[in-house]
Amino acid sequence: MMKDKVLLIAAFGEGKDGMSHASIVLRDEWKHMGVAMDSVDFFENGGAGVGISANKKVMSTYANFKLAKKYIKDAKVVYITPKMSLFGFLSCIPFYRLCLANKVPYTLHFHGRGLQQNFHKPLFPRKRMQYYVKKARSNIALTPSLKEEMMALMPEGRWDVVGNFSDLMLKDDEMEQKRKSYQQKPLQIVYMSNIMEGKGIFELIDAVKNDDRFKLKIAGAVFPEEKERFDAVMKDAKNIEYLGFVYGEDKRNLLKESAVFALPTAYKNEAQPISMIEALCLGCVVLTTTLPGIVDTLGESYPQSLYIKKDVENLKVKLTELYDTNCKEGEVILDRIKDVQRPFSVPHYAKQILDLTLGQ
Repeated sequence: MMKDKVLLIAAFGEGKDGMSHASIVLRDEWKHMGVAMDSVDFFENGGAGVGISANKKVMSTYANFKLAKKYIKDAKVVYITPKMSLFGFLSCIPFYRLCLANKVPYTLHFHGRGLQQNFHKPLFPRKRMQYYVKKARSNIALTPSLKEEMMALMPEGRWDVVGNFSDLMLKDDEMEQKRKSYQQKPLQIVYMSNIMEGKGIFELIDAVKNDDRFKLKIAGAVFPEEKERFDAVMKDAKNIEYLGFVYGEDKRNLLKESAVFALPTAYKNEAQPISMIEALCLGCVVLTTTLPGIVDTLGESYPQSLYIKKDVENLKVKLTELYDTNCKEGEVILDRIKDVQRPFSVPHYAKQILDLTLGQ
């Protein structure tokens, strides 16, 4: 067991979004590895999550600051996932200052594009952000394209890349069951992300609604401002089921039994969706767009025909093709499933971040 303690300052909660799920998995894997640690959770005191006001998030972070002051005394290094909204970032400054005041090295793990979107806002403290990035031992971006974007904003910091992971892997004895999912009628499609305009969920619903060739299952949190619209488009949708948030074995079974994972996203902050990686590692045909972080993840060799636009007609054409061909692209994925899964293993992910945090 590693004696020197790591202090984790991140959003954990119940893991109902990509960033908090990643933080929980990292914390649990480090425990499995025997890493000594303490943690501060941004979700404590109601300070994080969908629909929570910026003011409450700031107040919560300051409420948790006393706990961080206590733990910093025993910490050798600190790992932080910054909040990337304007007020969210401001609320994190005391944690960075705490590390510097106590001369404890810290690593910053950026989980998305929120910083780039806020960096040029008039009130955003650019010089402060650049200063704390420069002082960090390592700044972690999810993909090479995200690293390039960050370096353009803050070239003086050290930037490293650690991609996301999947703790849901298709097993050898499940291969035949997966092949059958490609051929089943109706063809089962899964959408697994937040319910919001930029993600392409409304276009996907329009493309398949009441088409008896398809069955669509939707999992994720509904943004409050989208609830009325979502309820309206779901009305009388006989072949679409909303499941709410799914996790654990329910999530695994949902992805395993689905032939297609559809994420026609144009969301400006999209980085590297964990659910997309999980779907790929469970043998789903991933139907998605050419946002930089997504292409970085799937690779240039991923079938170009599966990169689509956030467009109803485009979705209809591609889904019809998948239906008519029994998802022939799925066989290609299954033929190389081990190679697909290898870079996304949890131990690989946790070891990379630990090494960067420890400066190894």
